[in-house]
Amino acid sequence: MKHNETNLKDALDAFVEAHGLKEKLLESELEQQWEKIAGVVIARYTKKLYVKKKRLYLEVTTPVIKQEIAFSKSVFIEIINREIGKDFINDIVIF
Repeated sequence: MKHNETNLKDALDAFVEAHGLKEKLLESELEQQWEKIAGVVIARYTKKLYVKKKRLYLEVTTPVIKQEIAFSKSVFIEIINREIGKDFINDIVIF
């Protein structure tokens, strides 16, 4: 590779970083992996999820699932961060 050339991965990483897309890409990855992370039952009752300022916002349709997530917040945060491969979430807000 010549001195002024970059590989495709570095170029894409620079583009993502420059345009502030990293969090959106990680959020998309979380959405795709939500059933694996949360399990089939919790995923079924999760209507919406999004990330803002390291907080995962979950819209859940049943009180029982809301309570289950609330009791296990720290476990969910640990699993999410491990699956995503970085410290991405530090809190979960359930509504």
